[in-house]
Formats: sequence, C-alpha cells, structure tokens
Amino acid sequence: EITPALRLGKFAVGVSGSMEQGEHVSRRTQNRQILSAFISGPFAANADAYSTALFSDGWERASEWFSDLSRGYARAVIESKDRLFFWDHEFQNRFGSLN
Repeated sequence: EITPALRLGKFAVGVSGSMEQGEHVSRRTQNRQILSAFISGPFAANADAYSTALFSDGWERASEWFSDLSRGYARAVIESKDRLFFWDHEFQNRFGSLN
C-alpha cells in the first residue's frame, strides 16, 4: 500500500482513485492507468472535484483544462503500485518530492 506523507500548509487536498475504493469512477481515457490523483488548492470542494476529474481524464488530457485553472492549484498522480509518480512544479514547491 502506498501512503505518501505530505507536509500540509494552508491548503486543501483532494484525492481520488481506485487504490482505496476500487474502480468507482468512470475513466475518459484508458492510456496510462492512474491509481490515485491528488489536487491541492485553496478550497476543499474544488480540490475534491478536480482530483476526480484528473483521475478520470488522466495526466495528459487533464493538462488541457488544468492550465486554465486559476493559480493556486497543484497536481500529482500515482500510476502504479511500484511508485511511479508525476507532479507539477507547484506540487513540488508545496510538498517536495514524492520519491
């Protein structure tokens, strides 16, 4: 079981995925299966909704709409149980490396 520890500040974190609850969210894409998606931002409800969208869309497709979000949001994903992580620059600044 992967349980990354994050140093939280004044941010909400939304997490969506299949690691804990199994396949309960429809996916728009089947390339590169994401196990968990993390979004950090100023509002919990938005972070939760965006994490579900990131999980559903996948990293590449979500890049299209994520860049249009207002500043203040960061994202990361886990793609395999072997700890294959992707994160953006803002996530790295906020929480450090997940490796």
